[in-house]
Amino acid sequence: MANTTPTPLARGVHSPKSFLASPVADVPRWLAALAMLAGDIEENPGPGTTHTTDTKTHTCALCTKHITKNQYAIQCNTNTPHWIHKTCAKIKLAQYSSTWTCVNHTQADKDNHKHQTSTTQQAQATTAIQTQSNSNRSHHQPSHPDNSITTSADNTSNKSNTELKVIQININGISNKLAEITQLIQDQNADIITIQETKLTAKAKTPTIPNYTTIRKDRGHNKGGGLLTYIKNDITFTETTIPQNINPIHTELQLINLHLSQTKQVQIANIYIPPRLSTNNQQSTEDTDIQTCLDYLTTLQNTLITGDINAHSTSWHSPKNDHRGDLISGIIQNSNHIILNSDTPTRIPPAKNQQSTSPDISTISSNLYTNTTWNTITALSSDHLPIEITIKTKTNFRLVQHRHTYTNYNKAKWQDFTEEIETTLAQTAKTTNVHLANKILTNTILSADKHHIPKGKIPKNSQLLPDNIRSQIKIRDDLRKQNPKDPNIKTLNEEISQLVCTHKSNIWKQKLEENWDHKQNTHVLWKTINNLANKKTVAQPNRTITFNNTTYTTPKQIAKAFNKQFVNVTKHTTKPNNRMIDKKTKSLKQDYIQITIEQVKEAIRTSKNNNSTGPDNINIKHLKHLGPVAIAYLTQLYNIALNSNNIPHTWKLAKIVPIPKPHKDAGIGTSFRPISLLSPIAKTLEKVILPHITQNIPNKEHQHGFKQKHSTTTALHNINNTIIKGFNEKRPPARTVMVALDMSKAFDTVNIHTLIHKTHQTNIPPTILKFTANYIKGRKAYTTYQDSQSKQQQLKTGVPQGGVLSPTLFNIYMSDIPKPPSGIDLETYADDITTLSTHQDIHTAQTKLQPYLQDIHNWTEDNNLKLNPDKSTSTLFTPDPAEYSTQLNLQINNTLIPTVKNPKILGLTFDPKLNYGEHIKTTQDKANKTTNILKALTSTKWGKQKETITTTYKTICRPILEYASTIWSPIVSNTNINKLQTTQNTALRIATGCTADTNAQHIHEETLILPIQEHLKLHASLLHQKSQHPVHPLHKLTQQQPPDRNMKESIFRQGNTHITHIQTDPATVSEDTIKQNITTLHTSSVQTYLSSRQNNKIINQIAPGINKTEETLPRQTRRMLAQLRTGKCPLLQAYKHKIDPLTNTSPLCPLCKNTEHTTQHLFNCTHIHTHLTPLDLWKDPVGTAGLLAIWEQRLDGH
Repeated sequence: MANTTPTPLARGVHSPKSFLASPVADVPRWLAALAMLAGDIEENPGPGTTHTTDTKTHTCALCTKHITKNQYAIQCNTNTPHWIHKTCAKIKLAQYSSTWTCVNHTQADKDNHKHQTSTTQQAQATTAIQTQSNSNRSHHQPSHPDNSITTSADNTSNKSNTELKVIQININGISNKLAEITQLIQDQNADIITIQETKLTAKAKTPTIPNYTTIRKDRGHNKGGGLLTYIKNDITFTETTIPQNINPIHTELQLINLHLSQTKQVQIANIYIPPRLSTNNQQSTEDTDIQTCLDYLTTLQNTLITGDINAHSTSWHSPKNDHRGDLISGIIQNSNHIILNSDTPTRIPPAKNQQSTSPDISTISSNLYTNTTWNTITALSSDHLPIEITIKTKTNFRLVQHRHTYTNYNKAKWQDFTEEIETTLAQTAKTTNVHLANKILTNTILSADKHHIPKGKIPKNSQLLPDNIRSQIKIRDDLRKQNPKDPNIKTLNEEISQLVCTHKSNIWKQKLEENWDHKQNTHVLWKTINNLANKKTVAQPNRTITFNNTTYTTPKQIAKAFNKQFVNVTKHTTKPNNRMIDKKTKSLKQDYIQITIEQVKEAIRTSKNNNSTGPDNINIKHLKHLGPVAIAYLTQLYNIALNSNNIPHTWKLAKIVPIPKPHKDAGIGTSFRPISLLSPIAKTLEKVILPHITQNIPNKEHQHGFKQKHSTTTALHNINNTIIKGFNEKRPPARTVMVALDMSKAFDTVNIHTLIHKTHQTNIPPTILKFTANYIKGRKAYTTYQDSQSKQQQLKTGVPQGGVLSPTLFNIYMSDIPKPPSGIDLETYADDITTLSTHQDIHTAQTKLQPYLQDIHNWTEDNNLKLNPDKSTSTLFTPDPAEYSTQLNLQINNTLIPTVKNPKILGLTFDPKLNYGEHIKTTQDKANKTTNILKALTSTKWGKQKETITTTYKTICRPILEYASTIWSPIVSNTNINKLQTTQNTALRIATGCTADTNAQHIHEETLILPIQEHLKLHASLLHQKSQHPVHPLHKLTQQQPPDRNMKESIFRQGNTHITHIQTDPATVSEDTIKQNITTLHTSSVQTYLSSRQNNKIINQIAPGINKTEETLPRQTRRMLAQLRTGKCPLLQAYKHKIDPLTNTSPLCPLCKNTEHTTQHLFNCTHIHTHLTPLDLWKDPVGTAGLLAIWEQRLDGH
């Protein structure tokens, strides 16, 4: 058959008519195509070197650039034929026909074109994704007749591994639609989801979807808007920083870069452009901002733009054009982007009189266009339709997904575990080789672990919504396809929303009904609390991470970069005297130190449980289940190691795990902090030898960290006392200047030889000193990230992070900080240094303090530590309001220290007038957030019992309220105390289920908790009593002379009324006396409060204790009993009438209609006979619950 197809290809087209044949034009087209498929010739090699003599030039209709002599071009066969670069057309010889037209002439008829293209693509190959490094001219490789836009060495026939599926949707508020969205994403197996108009506020929790990484961007300037992008965890991505010239008010934008391979990327943009503003001036600004944003996006290579642009144009099949639509259409036409939308509306309003439109748009770089499909999905309750976009690639871009495993210690067969180890070690010959002995013990434990402690894989999420909800969703979606305006759709949406809400509530109820509370399976309670508190930062395993402007994509690269970041954070300098220090250490004469079995057992017993393992894969729970033979073996190992100063290498090895910091960019390496995991065997030995160190080092009064009887509170009391003394001086009162110094990574920058030298200045036994020196020298660390780990790297500086000895060793390192001169106070807690200078004149106070600051700076330089002036603060405390805004002039090494009015020192927020009002404000805000956790744990009819909620309150909320209260409680106003009481009242009403108008006394009686004022007084009294002992760090404050005046109160001022004081004689007081007095204080505080209570109005007497049998009753019943004991219960007609007299017109009993329906009447109504009395609400709650059941039955029947 004769080939009548016109020759499609020309090089150097100067006139369409003067077309010269290519070498393959003289052979049948099928033969040429076959030769290309066989790879014997280059595809579409074009004509030879002969050219036309016509000098007329032509322009490519797609890219608008001239067609030069060395470029191939093909003809678009329309009524007005024109020419297109072959590379722009993305077509091969075998695809060309006499009816072929370019994309500019098929945009309006896209659906038909897509059908033809998809049919052709089954037998044809297409062009490769161009990487940003490619040159303008393509270098073609032999292709294969299958689908793909990318060629790669790791090609796979599995389409799901090579197809990128994107879903975009304007959700119009995600809060109540997350479950349905999650189900849709799972059903569609989507890779990327771009969501517009999330309408999340800053306080809202980030909506997460299992197995996806969430990128969130809220609207900052007002309500509404907001973007979310979800990326499947098996796709590596980088979040692109948005240029500063893009205005977020007019163009909300997210941009991610998907790494298909080491050299190929696709960028996905998620954009929302709010509806147009009204004024012309504003419209002009909007236009400029939109132009800037879209110009930026359309110039990026390999980019898919998705979003709601609130614009209309026939270019994307809206029924009309508007100003913004014309603007955006013009931008796209002048770019290399092509609109994907087909003749299908993307928004279908429910009202019949509203027209369907297409405000949602999808555009893509022209080189990706022919391998992309676009269609809408009839799903979800939003009036916008989800849009599904599929891009075909030939690169298997997916990460290998490893199912996370865990060790289930709760189901371990510990008896069998112990017996196996005992049997093995009993049959093992003893050895004095430390390395061999440690290896035998470790392997024996791990073998028993393998046999008796189950391992499991975290299951993948299955179907999210039950069948009944999915069935309703299908009915709605089918109805929406048939008639989008059907009014029943709205009803179905409401039903589905309610069903989803009920489903989620039922799942949560089932969890709360499981067998865990504050007494049993407590680990489940605390895990639930932590999840509700959103403390755990969600991992993003597929995200690339940037270190020092270099981005790493693979886990192996990232692990290596993290190790470089965490290990040796400062430059190590070898000092001349290092060798002398080593020689001196080596020459120490050792005395044999005997470690006993009892010491080892106690060290193991007092170690905290966790689920992490050290570099030797041992967990502390393994050691806690060792039998007597194994403990004896371990003790012998410790004795040999300590006295021979021979340490197994795994004891000097750290496994570092990077943990993302909360609210930080997870794509930057510095947003992670290292958690260092050491061998539990080594840490137990550290715990055993720690007393040998702490008992033999000098006690520095300024140090408050990691010392017995010391805490942040003792440090803060000394700081507070210095400021108070200035306020309480005779007129004029003294001003106090405080400087809080910040040190950068102090623990990690300790010079090891300098530390060893400082230990020689102590009385630490030589054997312990030599072992410690050996233990902290020559350590190594490696970092694990996902399933990869870095190489081991030597730690040249720093004390072992995570080590038991490290805090005490750091105290030794800090112990010789320069002593402050007269008139200057110094308080330290670990690496937090606070200095204070007091004087009537502010300038004089600064002048006295400045030289000492320089002394501290010089000392840090000598000790390889680094002060950070920018993060340090200076604060002035003064009773004169005119001086509150004074800017101090204090420096560190000629760098000004910022003046701060409200510095936060060791968790306590100060203010210039020392009223602690700012601290109360931040405390209440923080505590109020925890009450939401209490609400989640219980409800009116279901949830955890009162005792569990009360315990949770005392664990997570009250510590916030009472932190450092012994300092501020004598100073703050009653108004501020009442604010904290309000927070406690809210928590106790949640615990009891009592109504909001229940009096405070009742809810405190129900929960056996003291009111805030009484609790703070008890707290202060206990500390004051402890400080009576001469060895207590605050004892000196109890010996102070009375101040000249009392502007600021302190619990240590003699005669103050903020504590209950028990007099003691410092010369004879003992620890036992202090303990007895503390018990007395507890008892007297409770008795004092109980005696101050008023009579309960229901029984007209002081309320007795509640019988313990009430704890057996359901939550709903106990709630009703608590309400009835105060007379404020929705069961009572009298109470309902009081609350809402319009709805409940009568307070009388619905049965007898003679008497007000009150708590007392429940026991006296002539229609219900009972021997119980109102007092049985306390004495016999179970019997009273039976009476209430009768009442509810009669009232329902009535």
